[in-house]
This record gives sequence, C-alpha cells and structure tokens, in this order.
Amino acid sequence: MDLSKEVIAHRFAFDAVFNEADSNEAIHVATLRPLLAHVFNGGSATVFAFGQTGSGKTCTMAGHANPDAADGNATGLYALAAADTVDAAREGGLAVSISFFEVYRGQVLDLLGGREKLDVLEDGRGRVQAIAFPPPPPQCPRRCGRSRSIAVATRPGIGLGRESHRRRREHARSRAPG
Repeated sequence: MDLSKEVIAHRFAFDAVFNEADSNEAIHVATLRPLLAHVFNGGSATVFAFGQTGSGKTCTMAGHANPDAADGNATGLYALAAADTVDAAREGGLAVSISFFEVYRGQVLDLLGGREKLDVLEDGRGRVQAIAFPPPPPQCPRRCGRSRSIAVATRPGIGLGRESHRRRREHARSRAPG
C-alpha cells in the first residue's frame, strides 16, 4: 500500500470575490439584487456566508448598526434583501413570509417560534421544506428586521459580533408564493 502524500490540484469558480474595502451595499447590488428577478419568476436562491471565525460573515449578513462608521456596512444583507423583497412583492401584488431557523447538532430549530424543533420533509416536487407555522407576513422591511432581532435574541450565547463555541448555522428564508 502506497501511503505517500499526493497533491491534487483543484479549480474553483466564483461569481464574485470581495474584500474588506467592499461595502455591504456593493455586495448586495452585485450578488443578491440580481437574484430577486429569478426568485419572483418562480426560481429559488440561497445566499450562504462561509469563512473562518472573525472574517466578517456576521457583519456582512447583519450589519454592525453603526452608521457613524461611514463604511457602508451599518446595514447588512438581510435588511437590504428584505427591503428589495418587500418592495418587489408590493409592486407585484404578492405577500411575503419570513422564517429564521438554525441547523444545530442535526436539528432544525425555529428561531421565531421559541426554538421549537422543526420537521424537515421533502415535498411532492422534491424540495426540502422545514415545516413550521408561518408567522404573519411582514408588510415592511422594518418588520423583517424585527423578526431577525427576535431570531438573534433566541439563539443562546450568540449576538452580533460574537462567535459561538459550538457549531451553528443560521438561515433566513423569505418566500413569495407562486
């Protein structure tokens, strides 16, 4: 048996690459905003922030809420996407629902429903769905922000700008019926 080390080259493709000089607004305009038309035409989209601890995932997704910093990162992608989504839904005469859930230790927890464990099932179209009682639809981006505040407060040991000592994943999902 040959146990010698072997280096395998990999190629990765990226839609875009950003650095610390790029504002959340610039990231939003380049990545999330183009997805809205696709979503409102019946498609689906996922935004996933991945990186090492301290690399800025939380600040990018949630913002740091300090407009005095004037760095373009006070508002995060959640709020920017919520504003665009609510505006597009209103223009199209649609309603929007929002959910926040966490995948933690093999369980899916509803962050707007008191961390109730959710059942994850596949629907008739082969799509995976986290089953929860839907909250009332947000009518404005501010209400989406309140939902996120509730979700963050529900996560024990987690706050903006702090990392947990346990592995957690937070997911936000909004849906326009179609």
